[in-house]
Amino acid sequence: MHPLLDVHNYSKLKKSKKMAERLKNLRRRTVFEGREKRWKQLAQLEPRLADLEERILAHTSRNLTTPKYCANAWWYGYPHTGQEGFKAQMMLLVGMLAHGSDYIRSSAAYEAAYDYLYNLLPDCKKGCACTTFNHPGKENLIA
Repeated sequence: MHPLLDVHNYSKLKKSKKMAERLKNLRRRTVFEGREKRWKQLAQLEPRLADLEERILAHTSRNLTTPKYCANAWWYGYPHTGQEGFKAQMMLLVGMLAHGSDYIRSSAAYEAAYDYLYNLLPDCKKGCACTTFNHPGKENLIA
């Protein structure tokens, strides 16, 4: 008999899938909590990072229902956005270009800030610039 058709085996498989899902959720929560903790430490060391966080959150709330949206366009600063991008603003506050403590200038601090701030942006939506920007024969669909 095929292992998936065996009732006892199926029950074990189902339990293992539930356990795997629980572990996955626990890992996500742990990663998120670790991200939050590192972010709070960074924001205490460099308060302007909290200001950048507020600008990104305001941007996110304005763009949650936008039908065509590209997170990368706003993060990296594609020309149609009319701004330098949130990443460029972040790089002046944390990482090699920043002024401050050795930790604020470290790659660990840069990665923590990057991870936290980028994940505040809404997800890309249909017609985003990731797939339409600078492709011959296609117009840029972002307004």
